[in-house]
Amino acid sequence: MRTRFFFITMLGAASAVTNRTVVRPTRVVIFAGSGHRAFMYAPVVETLRAGFLHATPHVAVRSSGHSDPQWAAQQQLRRGDVYVHVGPWGHEKVPWHDLKRRGVVGVYYQTEPIDNCHGARLNDPPGPQEIWDFAWHNLDACARQLRRLGNNITLRYVPPGFIAPPVPEAAAWPAAPRLLFMGYPFHKSGRGRCYAMLQRALGERLNATWSLWSAAALDAWWAAEGQRAAHIHLHKHCGNGEQPPVFRLSPLLSRGALVVSERCYERDEAEYAGLVHFAELQDIPGAFERVATPPRPAAVVDALAAAFRSRFAPRRLFKRAGVYELMRQTAAEASAPRGAGGAAPRRPAWLMRHGAVR
Repeated sequence: MRTRFFFITMLGAASAVTNRTVVRPTRVVIFAGSGHRAFMYAPVVETLRAGFLHATPHVAVRSSGHSDPQWAAQQQLRRGDVYVHVGPWGHEKVPWHDLKRRGVVGVYYQTEPIDNCHGARLNDPPGPQEIWDFAWHNLDACARQLRRLGNNITLRYVPPGFIAPPVPEAAAWPAAPRLLFMGYPFHKSGRGRCYAMLQRALGERLNATWSLWSAAALDAWWAAEGQRAAHIHLHKHCGNGEQPPVFRLSPLLSRGALVVSERCYERDEAEYAGLVHFAELQDIPGAFERVATPPRPAAVVDALAAAFRSRFAPRRLFKRAGVYELMRQTAAEASAPRGAGGAAPRRPAWLMRHGAVR
């Protein structure tokens, strides 16, 4: 299996230090796997990529494949660089301790609905310096665990953001729109039970698609079918209103989609207020009928996409989470003479998390 890396070279962090200090270009490596996982994680990877690229106008981006299970690209990173590992596959093999020893900021991007910190246990080996996540549900659970363990890991809320899609030829909103689930609701999750319940209420107006495994397939499906329908978000552990929203919201809302969702964790719902229609599972059929009543002109679609872009622009997400501040600090520390100060003392993880998100 081929492994996908993104190398993002940041060339313009000198404004964070004095004119007497030469700032070495910072390099960021994002690991996100390959195959189907690469498509599933694309909303995250593209958000991270766009966010890092906004750090400076002088950015060189290149990508390559690598099959070495130890990810030799990590060895190219030096003091002040950043490594981001997206998802659980292989995270236990990442040499987090070695990265930290070399002065590389090690970041784990958590991708699953969880009630702890990526499966962390008291006797686990040294983990990442930072955990970034798509949901407050996960971050709040992780912060509780870190407090119990006394572990000092920085947490940041960096959800999948707006990614500019192709603009298809506008289609008229149908008189009786369907409600679509983007994915296969019966695959290794509890969604099937809730999907079946909704299907009993909505009949043929509810459908799902599970053949979208590339950006090209997504674009073609949206132009032919997706833009003419409303979309349903069901939790992996459906029927539990305390779960977080998931990655598919990013490509849908970037296109101005009409989305009806199961209720989510309160803090996560607040992030999507006005963008997603939330309802208890049993109330989704009625909510769908109410919000999908025609007409839905192009101006409404464009306004929703613009609102998502304003709130979830990668640059805004990075700034809000303090990522650019982190990069300025690490660039300055990497360029300072050894023994000339060092890193600022870190606050406990839960304090850093609340301080970083404004």
